[in-house]
Amino acid sequence: MTINNTTSTERYWICPLYTFTCDSDRIVLDNGVEIKSIPEEFKDYIKRKHETRLLQGEITIPAFIFQLRCNEEIEKPENKLLVSGAEVIRILVSLINFIHACRIHKSGSVFPGESILCIPETNNWSFGPNITTYLSKSYFHSFLETNYLLKAADIPKIDLIIHLLEQFFDLENRTILNRALRRFSSAYHGDIDDRLVDQMIAFESLFLGDNKELSFKLRLRIAFFLPEQKENIFKDIKTAYDLRGQIVHGAKNINRKKLEEILPKSEEYLRQSLLKFLLLLSKGMSLEEIRNRLDQNILSNGKSLTYHD
Repeated sequence: MTINNTTSTERYWICPLYTFTCDSDRIVLDNGVEIKSIPEEFKDYIKRKHETRLLQGEITIPAFIFQLRCNEEIEKPENKLLVSGAEVIRILVSLINFIHACRIHKSGSVFPGESILCIPETNNWSFGPNITTYLSKSYFHSFLETNYLLKAADIPKIDLIIHLLEQFFDLENRTILNRALRRFSSAYHGDIDDRLVDQMIAFESLFLGDNKELSFKLRLRIAFFLPEQKENIFKDIKTAYDLRGQIVHGAKNINRKKLEEILPKSEEYLRQSLLKFLLLLSKGMSLEEIRNRLDQNILSNGKSLTYHD
């Protein structure tokens, strides 16, 4: 087995993006990721591999793909391509960061499909390990009708968020941030009850940590962390937290209408909170310092915490 980095044949990671559209046929991000219209050869690959599921309407062929050049090639006698664990982690992290960045930037549903390693020149799209699996309509639920629209004008913000996500924070802050991001993404699918619970766990990870202070301090901190409409935010987070309590404690008659109304609001507050935490962490502050500064502002001047405090 030999490692060959000098061959002229280029290998790429390809991942279809479902419930996603773009106002340009090709966009290149700062980290080398390309978002581009799906090649006809890859459409053919999907048709060949998933003909039955396509005919049954379980999956659709997406319009755009995520593409990143592979950094290495390992050649084996049977002419299969394998890659190291480090390379698999690299593409997985790149894909996750892109999805996180899109979701943090603005609302809308974008889901990655099956990621494969391929050599486009050979029209063979079946090399390498799968990182994610195809998603069905039953998984998308209502999101099939709410495509994420990525515009060329969004790219500077997407690049910024990816850069913030790639920054190294100390282990404790990174662990908590990853927990919040994981719950944020989990809240994009599943039953509406579970989605709200995931959102509230993400809020608690950011704003409370391991403290046992619950509802009042949580909604107070969120209201003063975000720049506008403190009273509305305070009221909305109380509603969301009360509903979360009913869900986790097994209440029988949960108000579904309230759930449907509050979920997009709490999602937007969480989106704004994650971006602001990332920006403050990039300034060298820890999560605990951010919370302490926020409490000081609440007690001393009632102002929202800014990047320049």
